[in-house]
Amino acid sequence: MSCAVSTVAQTFAWLEIIHKQTVMRNIVYTLGLVALGLFSCENGVDDQVLAEETNTKVTVDSERGIMALALEVSKSVRHKEVRDFIKKKATDQVDGDYDLLLAEAKGNLVDFGDTRTSFEQVLAGNEGALGRSALNTDNSVLSELLEARPLLTLSAPLMGEDYFGEDFYDGEVVPWVVVVPEDFDENTYQTLYGVDEDGNKIEVSVNEPPTHPVLVLTDNERIHAVAHGVAERSLGIRNSGKRVFSNDKYDYVLNENVEFRNAFSVREKGFDRDHNRAYDRLARATFVSKEALRKAESWVLGKPEMRVIVIYEKNPSGNARLESLEKVIDGGWVKYNKAGRRELVMNDLDLEIVPWDKASFGEYMKYFWYEFDGGEDVSYSVSLAAKVAYGPAEGSGKIDVTLKAKDDPCGESLVHYSTPTTGEGMRFNTGIIKFWLNQ
Repeated sequence: MSCAVSTVAQTFAWLEIIHKQTVMRNIVYTLGLVALGLFSCENGVDDQVLAEETNTKVTVDSERGIMALALEVSKSVRHKEVRDFIKKKATDQVDGDYDLLLAEAKGNLVDFGDTRTSFEQVLAGNEGALGRSALNTDNSVLSELLEARPLLTLSAPLMGEDYFGEDFYDGEVVPWVVVVPEDFDENTYQTLYGVDEDGNKIEVSVNEPPTHPVLVLTDNERIHAVAHGVAERSLGIRNSGKRVFSNDKYDYVLNENVEFRNAFSVREKGFDRDHNRAYDRLARATFVSKEALRKAESWVLGKPEMRVIVIYEKNPSGNARLESLEKVIDGGWVKYNKAGRRELVMNDLDLEIVPWDKASFGEYMKYFWYEFDGGEDVSYSVSLAAKVAYGPAEGSGKIDVTLKAKDDPCGESLVHYSTPTTGEGMRFNTGIIKFWLNQ
């Protein structure tokens, strides 16, 4: 019994240091899980006896629970079959990034040759010393965490990054497992913590990716978990997104080309600019450099979740007012070439914006880019130049748009009605993002 107690003390000592800045959220599960599921005793005490003697309920915050899950994952990925399973799921890029939505993946089968076992059962199997059956996952760490964090995701962010690529996860190297706290802000955090295959604590820099393969436990930023019976519109989702998974509690909806805020009505279609009635289209976009990309999003969080807000003037000849629409950029838009240093390459978006009628929507629109990271709502003011015959002028007014506290503004560009839209169209540069508009 002394072994279990000392293990708990050691484990909680460093967990307390790791998560002293996190917001505490309580999850109840057995002391046996923490005492024996995290580290194994070395004195040969009977596992069943320890499980019975330590079956006392305690309250543990969700960040420590995530670390317990990280330890379970780190033990599981010692098996190449599990590593192959994770890689195959991640490379599907269902949400545009290299990751596994755990609510969906937990029921998928891992092929061990002579047997096939659900991913959750594989993880739960590492709790055998607790007296839990590997076939009973009702109170597994993963199931309990998903009650509080339904968007919990296991990602392999370096698969798509720079010189690493998918081959980085091949071979016999067992990846580390890193935890992203719920209150993570890439602008304030410098270091993240996790565990290696032996359960030892490891540290990684937020700014510099490690040279060892890593898996990351975090919350998915590309998907909404919409509770059954809750209208998507009430959550700010104007158009229905693609459903990637459903369970008994949630529909998991992908934020793929979803419109937010005020969208142009189909009854307000403009004419042309001046000889083309087609929609303006966001044709292509990329970051101006890899350095600019990493200023917008840490490697830890994978590909950036980009959005663009288009500010326009409604009814410029009458009671004019500024309005906006917002577009979510498809998660797969950041790409690298396959040779040399895997530099960023241009990605075709072909994202429909609006048919621009100058009489209805004025001479100017502003494209304001930002990277979505979540947090509390904050107000951000964006100005739009006054309409004049040629060129921009200040003074038309401002509009407040709602961002999240952790979001990263990525610059803005003013677009005039007269800019060319044939061929590849006109290039604009915010200093962080460069993009092309055409028709």
